[in-house]
Amino acid sequence: MKKLALLLIPIMITSCAVKKEKKPSYKSCDEYFAQILQKQKTKKAFKVYSYVYIDGKHLLMKGDFNEYGGGTMKFYLPIGKKVATVEKNGEEFCIKEDKNCKKVSNPFRKLGISVEKILTQNFMISKNDSYRCNSEDSLIIEKPGFSLIYKDGKLKNVLLKNLLIRYDGNNIYIYDMGELVAQFKIEKIIYER
Repeated sequence: MKKLALLLIPIMITSCAVKKEKKPSYKSCDEYFAQILQKQKTKKAFKVYSYVYIDGKHLLMKGDFNEYGGGTMKFYLPIGKKVATVEKNGEEFCIKEDKNCKKVSNPFRKLGISVEKILTQNFMISKNDSYRCNSEDSLIIEKPGFSLIYKDGKLKNVLLKNLLIRYDGNNIYIYDMGELVAQFKIEKIIYER
């Protein structure tokens, strides 16, 4: 019995140990770009649950987006009271009030990027996009109007004229001229099959 216990202890210790995530390594910048291009997702309908910090307010957002650029975002106070329902049709936004829809200015228009791309980090890279590597683990992809910066195979920053979108795990930070204007903490994204 003692021998069995002595054999099981090292097995249990190694199986419970935290495994360190291995950094991807690439032989060339071309290989790095090809890997990112291959990993990208196709457009799909999805649901998202996120905490949002915008205009000095903390809200819970439940979003339901289709693959055609439409969707509904419901915003709740931390105590659970619904404060707004925003419908998105392409690049038009409106606040739903009963059956009427009051048009509002698109908060993402000045970004030049859709809210779906920001939330899913799916910026649709083309094999014709220009790219360069700063180091073994850093890749910069130039798109018309913005740049995507990958580090260790993950999207870390999106740079626009005076805006920075920074990804840190499940957190998304949007800065305008260095000032934090919005923050999303993604709790869950569910893609339709």
